[in-house]
Amino acid sequence: MDHHCPWINGCVGYRNYKYFCLFIFYTGFYGLWIMCSGFPIVMNIFLYRSDKIDPQWIVLLLITFLFGMTMCGFSVIHIYYVTHNESTIEHINTRMYEIRVDFDTSGMNYEVVSVQPDAQLWDRGAKANWCSVFGDKIWMWFLPMNITLGDGLTFLYNPSARHHIIERALHQRTVLSTPESTLYGPRPPSPPPTTAAL
Repeated sequence: MDHHCPWINGCVGYRNYKYFCLFIFYTGFYGLWIMCSGFPIVMNIFLYRSDKIDPQWIVLLLITFLFGMTMCGFSVIHIYYVTHNESTIEHINTRMYEIRVDFDTSGMNYEVVSVQPDAQLWDRGAKANWCSVFGDKIWMWFLPMNITLGDGLTFLYNPSARHHIIERALHQRTVLSTPESTLYGPRPPSPPPTTAAL
């Protein structure tokens, strides 16, 4: 899940993220297009006519400007999210990721590795990230058709992050299986007991 959106009255997730991005992009573009189309009409009435300007024109320009700029801002943010392959929730996350690394298929031979939230685990490059949401056919990118790649349950890791996680899991396995005396050297002798004076 990416987030719950009150504008569409539903959750934005893997299967409808492309539709959501297209919705905010086209809505923002449409709002700015109406504003840019209406602005010359209002300026013409204001400068060259003696008629009073209908207040509806001013309200229309104000609403389309605010709505268009807000939606364009959302579009820019979500284009950033798509090109970095992260969701809104992942972007604001401050908790560590706990990742399980299985060493075989038994399900009993694994390590759990903690990873910082800014590790960009799924960022595979801007083009691959874009294609994972909008599809690999360029002519389909701006059409509301679901051609999202993958199944929505498993996601490919960033190759360098994956390599780093596996190395950490192997190191953790080595450290935890090594006896304590080998890791820290021999234990120092305990101090002699002291007697307290009465």
